Amino acid sequence: ENDPGPVADLVRWIEQSVHDYLSALPTERSHPYLAWTPDAWELDAWGVVIRPGGYQEAHIHQDGWISGVYYVEVPGAIVAGDEDGPEGCLEIGCPPDAFVGGTPFPTRILRPRPGRMHFFPSFHWHRTFPYAAGGDRICIAFDVRPRV
Repeated sequence: ENDPGPVADLVRWIEQSVHDYLSALPTERSHPYLAWTPDAWELDAWGVVIRPGGYQEAHIHQDGWISGVYYVEVPGAIVAGDEDGPEGCLEIGCPPDAFVGGTPFPTRILRPRPGRMHFFPSFHWHRTFPYAAGGDRICIAFDVRPRV
């Protein structure tokens, strides 16, 4: 039997959260991004486990429209901000150095917390910072892909 167990519940919950997020976006037919809000979409999701010293390099998700992350487990020192600076955090908006060209990009640094979910346009560069605190940073990352 192929019973997905609690994974199916998690996927349904993420899908409902995405639906709620998309429904709350403003409708602006002249906006270069919001004018293309998909009526039908699919969810691609995968698990990510980052251990102390690990990180994700800056990247985008070219097949997605909205990307997101749900934090399952985060070391307490990261949640509390005990680490110096952005260690263990997610940064949105900073492309790799080869793309910058001398102009600083506006960025946001988001501190992960268990149970928190963040959404952002898939074309935004994003990365995570390494951390030294003990414990794994476990999350479910996902893309909302327009169904064509």
